[in-house]
Amino acid sequence: MPKISVVIPVFNCETYIEEALKSVQTQRVQDLEIIVVNDGSTDGTLSVVEALAEMDKRVRIITQANSGKPAVARNAGLRHAAGEYICFLDGDDLFLPGKLEKQLEIFRRFPELNLVFHDIRYLYENNRHDLESYLGNAGFIESAKEYLAPIQGNIYLCRENFYNFISAYFLCIHTSAVMARRSCLDDQSTWFPEDVTIGEDADLWFRLVLSNRVAFLNEILSYYRQHSTSITSNMADYLQGSILVHRRNLKRGENLFTPGEKRLYEEKIRGYHWHYGYLLYSNYEMEGARREYMDALKLGYSTKAVVAVAKTMLPRSFVRFCKTCLRG
Repeated sequence: MPKISVVIPVFNCETYIEEALKSVQTQRVQDLEIIVVNDGSTDGTLSVVEALAEMDKRVRIITQANSGKPAVARNAGLRHAAGEYICFLDGDDLFLPGKLEKQLEIFRRFPELNLVFHDIRYLYENNRHDLESYLGNAGFIESAKEYLAPIQGNIYLCRENFYNFISAYFLCIHTSAVMARRSCLDDQSTWFPEDVTIGEDADLWFRLVLSNRVAFLNEILSYYRQHSTSITSNMADYLQGSILVHRRNLKRGENLFTPGEKRLYEEKIRGYHWHYGYLLYSNYEMEGARREYMDALKLGYSTKAVVAVAKTMLPRSFVRFCKTCLRG
């Protein structure tokens, strides 16, 4: 049994997959398996992976018809994973040197932990990247100081109410930053929910944090690539997924949040409804926009939302005419 399984779902990642795979293969921890789930790629992704698998028997390939959902591919990889610990990497992202070694060492030193995550950095075209880290730019350590306990160096134990923080304030866990014990994943009735296109990872992190001991390593150990073909560039899917996942989580934790946390969380969800409503209104989808604005109102009254609902009652032709006049 390998120590670590790294699950990599891929769809048309020909440009990036070799670099992603090599970032795992060159880790100092060699006792691992790399499970690549080819989700119906139509470019040269499979050929690239097959060539690398010929040279490294740790690379295993699962090929399936395109599902269009990362959750389906990740779950397929998990079903085949045999490692004691599980990591995830998308086919266009990268692990930085020492990632696996450093997370394993934290598990060794603190055996009560079931999940360890770290900081990441955005990576752009032509290998440009931010100078600041993702969590550093967000002021994570300061904003979460009441939910974290420093235990050694740059390692922080997440307190029992850390679930409240990632719900109401800021979901700080990125998929490529996670290392989890396989046993805690098997305790879940569902891994990545397959009815969600974007946001399925957030749903799992909420549930794992709620029921497990978690630690944060304040170090940048992976790159999250930003490019125009990324699935997260689809704003409608992003907003739909965010609403579904956060609505579920609000219900899941309704008896755990303080009144202030619940209010903040409802405001966050209201914002998703508002932005999705505006997107639909901009596309003249009046009924859908009205529904989203009404859902936003149910989470908290605002005159702005009332006016927005009223605007969805106007004829589409009139709205188009007004927008044309304004552009003119």
